[in-house]
Amino acid sequence: MNFKETFTVKDFSNHVNINSTFITQNNKHITINSFINDVECLSLQLQQKYQSEQFVGIKLENSYEALLTIFALWNLGVCPVMLSPMMSKIEQLQLKNQVPFNQVISRFPIINKKQNKEISFRRLNISDNAVVIFTTGTKSIPKGVLLTFDNIIHSALTTIHFFNFQQNNKWVLSLPMNHIAGFMVPMRVLLGGGSVQLEDSNISTWSTISSNSFCSIVSTQLARALDNHKQSIIDNLKCFKLILIGGSAITTELLSFARKYQLNISPSYGMSEACSTIAAIPVNEFLSGNDNAATILPSFKIKITQNIINISSKCIAKGYFLNNKLNQEPFASKFFKTNDLGEVIKDNKLIVKGRTDNIIISGGKKISPTEIENEINLLPNIKNSFVIPFPDNTYGEIAVAFYTSNSNKYSPNKFRKILKDTIEPYKVPKLFIELPEYLRHQHKIPINEFHKLIIKYKAINES
Repeated sequence: MNFKETFTVKDFSNHVNINSTFITQNNKHITINSFINDVECLSLQLQQKYQSEQFVGIKLENSYEALLTIFALWNLGVCPVMLSPMMSKIEQLQLKNQVPFNQVISRFPIINKKQNKEISFRRLNISDNAVVIFTTGTKSIPKGVLLTFDNIIHSALTTIHFFNFQQNNKWVLSLPMNHIAGFMVPMRVLLGGGSVQLEDSNISTWSTISSNSFCSIVSTQLARALDNHKQSIIDNLKCFKLILIGGSAITTELLSFARKYQLNISPSYGMSEACSTIAAIPVNEFLSGNDNAATILPSFKIKITQNIINISSKCIAKGYFLNNKLNQEPFASKFFKTNDLGEVIKDNKLIVKGRTDNIIISGGKKISPTEIENEINLLPNIKNSFVIPFPDNTYGEIAVAFYTSNSNKYSPNKFRKILKDTIEPYKVPKLFIELPEYLRHQHKIPINEFHKLIIKYKAINES
């Protein structure tokens, strides 16, 4: 399907039967027609308070209501700024300093469906601002990635064509919509004509899956689901036509488990700046033993400069927000320079080999060591701290904090209790280790020394 230069939110679904199911949540089925009517009703309720705003924050858990809020704001010409429901007040204030949003929707209003007024569906331009998704910068400052409707539509259509998503297919949404992988699921479904099944992030709680289903997950979810080798969970996962997995590197052990159980896994490479998936390993290739050579999706061109991945596509974002200003410079050239290292090989395949920055990717989420170090260093009696990644079968890698202190007052639990009030829970290091005296005065400590300390610490505390 092709979008014209201008369109309305109704056009996302005008190619499918209005009485077909769009969202399933807790065995409740909501049709396309009901969704569009609810968008209209909610637009009327939000109109007076938000229509004069350019950007409005959304701080809601994954739900039908959250999706309604996104579409209602679009219908008012407002760009949603996606916020994590788990973030602290301090973090929210930091984000407000980056992106110019004055108001946040954190409670969903009761929809008044008996309103007599009618709202006309606003015409939107394909180049209009559609959403702001935050990503972690190399200096710990969150950057708001501004995506347009053109980005979203191109990305969604590219993905559904690549994976052959059809109108009789269902896509399970379990990833948070404040991350691009979660946000794009309902967009693909609307444009592909299928349905969304809302589920918890814990795969073991999912409803029975039909054979026409897709899902997007991170490796942590899969690792936890396969951890106890429970047959009922494995049987449910085997029903999926496609399990699109990304966000971080997947361990060889986890890939071997998935292949052993004949799960239809497609390991992928993507980012917020490219509006989600850039390359993926087709299911048949994964099952045949391909672990790292991903096929580049048709909308993307990739060139490698000094081992760094550069990307060109209509899916590439408009710019980054920083200090309430939009910086389009990193996106101005034909190719966007990433922080990832890679190689393009024959048959248009990409191998991702690592990163150029110090960002830790744990469970599919980016963690800035600098941000955590800054928070720890503010604590009384802490002389210094540094955070490093350490390989982990469940998360891909975890953040481990080393510190030196003038006192013995800090236990791991005390660190966790203090830090949870200043940073999101997923950013809190899994381990806190006081640096031994014999290493404190060394100018440069080899990484293997840190790994030895971590292995020793884990052996003592997890036995």
